[in-house]
Amino acid sequence: MTAEDVIFLVRRQLNDNHAGAGTHWSNSALIKYLNEAQHKLIDRLPHLLLGSTGLYGTVSNATNLADTLSDGLTEEWKGALASFVIYRCFLEDDDDTVNRGKAVLYLQEFERRLL
Repeated sequence: MTAEDVIFLVRRQLNDNHAGAGTHWSNSALIKYLNEAQHKLIDRLPHLLLGSTGLYGTVSNATNLADTLSDGLTEEWKGALASFVIYRCFLEDDDDTVNRGKAVLYLQEFERRLL
């Protein structure tokens, strides 16, 4: 799974996919949040990085949309990663009480997907 796979889902859910480039959140901001999401997920579920040799891998931070995410983060984790990225996006605009409420909901969704 690539960073673009998750960012595409995020942009679609945020309705921020005009002409494919987005209008509100830059790719660099979304990639930064995606890297944070990877670390949060692995902190909670470190076994995802356990390789067949019995050794743990490391989190692969993305720097552009084409970058592949950490090995243990398969397609099944895309929704959780997207939820965390959306949470961070709404958290940016925390002066808006509606967005603050949405941020809380997406953080709860991220947590739910980890169960």
